[in-house]
Amino acid sequence: MKRYKLHDLLRAAAATFLAANACGTATAPTDAGAGAQTDTGADTAADAALDVPPDAAKEVGPDAGPDAAADAAPDVAKDTGKPAGPFSCADPQPIVTKGVDTGVDVCKNGMLRRRKIVQCPSILPEVGKTCTSGAGGGPPGQCTTDADCTNKVKGGHCEKSLGPGDWCYCASSCETDADCGAGSVCLCGPKFGTCVAAKCTTGDDCTVGDCVSYVNNPGCGSTALVCESGNDACGSNADCKPGEECTWSSSKGKYCSPPMCAIGRPFAVAGQWQTAPLVDRSDWSSPQQVADLDPSLRSRLADHWRAAAQMEHASVAAFARLTLELLAIGAPPDLLIRAQQAGIDEVDHAQACFALAARCDGHTCGPGALRVGGAVLDASLAGIAAAAVVEGCVFETCAALEARVAAAQATDPAVRRALEAIAEDEARHAELSWDIVRWSLGQGDADVRAAIEAAFARGIADLGAGDTGADIEPGHGVLAGEPLRRLRRHALAEIIGPARRRLLG
Repeated sequence: MKRYKLHDLLRAAAATFLAANACGTATAPTDAGAGAQTDTGADTAADAALDVPPDAAKEVGPDAGPDAAADAAPDVAKDTGKPAGPFSCADPQPIVTKGVDTGVDVCKNGMLRRRKIVQCPSILPEVGKTCTSGAGGGPPGQCTTDADCTNKVKGGHCEKSLGPGDWCYCASSCETDADCGAGSVCLCGPKFGTCVAAKCTTGDDCTVGDCVSYVNNPGCGSTALVCESGNDACGSNADCKPGEECTWSSSKGKYCSPPMCAIGRPFAVAGQWQTAPLVDRSDWSSPQQVADLDPSLRSRLADHWRAAAQMEHASVAAFARLTLELLAIGAPPDLLIRAQQAGIDEVDHAQACFALAARCDGHTCGPGALRVGGAVLDASLAGIAAAAVVEGCVFETCAALEARVAAAQATDPAVRRALEAIAEDEARHAELSWDIVRWSLGQGDADVRAAIEAAFARGIADLGAGDTGADIEPGHGVLAGEPLRRLRRHALAEIIGPARRRLLG
């Protein structure tokens, strides 16, 4: 089949963006991104399920003093004879569902603490709850009520997507840790339990403090659990500067980080982007000569490359699922071969990004177990085409341009080489998505076309609303903050918008 050629558009768009920004001018926003909202944080479906009451997350401000949290309520860790973490759970309020203490506490700063293991009670299906899809450019939904999801996924409930554009999908819930698989636990909420990544089950597993929550992969992450440590620099997002999130790494403990979510083809389960947690291992990157970096940048750059590596690793699963879905709709061999090759490319990308992280701080690590339980296949032509639009035509096209521009600006030869290779591969992956959509238009009916048009509206809105983090010097091969916002607008104006018009006529 004839392939969609995107490389020339990407090269031209990168050249015009670099020329414009070298002169200090910004590309103008277009109507393609009109209506995009400012991101209000890294809420996820898991966080929505926990439905923490607003008054339970009041900030303990910097003026309160370092002992404010410890003085506000008795500290469980101290009572057990263990050393307490620096951000102990102050004023814990138990989450109670249907009269049952779920074993989960909401701390004064919004942090969650898993105190004991309980079979999570559930109020599902929720009476009187409805969800309507289609408004704001959203695609057709999977459900209207919780009852529509009962036989589709375990503990199914109907939820609205978290991005702009209303669409409703069937999310899963859990009752016990056994429902969630290795490396995850069932974290109880006010309505039902949700599977989250975890390195502890309760405080009994911890030598310091309690088993508490953090944001996994800031900017596009989800709730996860870990033991406190004496090195923790935050307990929750409320302990961080505005715009930063409280995350965790094995080398630093919990710390504040700007959103560092790298754009690629995401792997979503029940509407949540999934990434594997970081673990100490040396088989994903070889020892690197540590680059000569300013100490203030070293940690931030290492965090960026590890977040990028996590996303690239998750993309392997995304392309594996895509291959199965293409088989389900009888796709031609060319598309199947390219989908398989794309998954192999993502392994290379993950290794390259882990190596760049090690070059920044000398620490070698890699991905742990990726949560794939609950991942479902979409065997409908309209659904597969719509996903290709959002994940590939919009997000991967922008990622290809981002990598190309970042490579051109990078001063470190190792960074430049890695980004140049990634840019070429991501361009091919984006072309694959455009070809899937074009083939689907030829195979489908008016409903398929409507799903594709709605998916473009949703993807463009989601891209405009995404986190970009704080500005960073472009010579390091990282686009963030205002430069990244400008690049996304440029991608919409110079590549995605024109390509969409040619595709749809």
